[in-house]
Amino acid sequence: MGSNTHSSVTHYRQWAKHLDVVMCQQHKAEENIFVDWQDGRVPIHNPITGETSEAHLFLAVLRS
Repeated sequence: MGSNTHSSVTHYRQWAKHLDVVMCQQHKAEENIFVDWQDGRVPIHNPITGETSEAHLFLAVLRS
């Protein structure tokens, strides 16, 4: 990486520190559903058998 590129990256990082990372969106009630999932898995423990398995965690939000 040349010194000019390093300087550009440094300036960009300084500028990016001041950004507001909120993304405001306008939606009508119950018009959209937002879905996201966790990268990785969460443990699910069965208290009867003692067996532990893994599951993906999904989250869905319906705006009111």
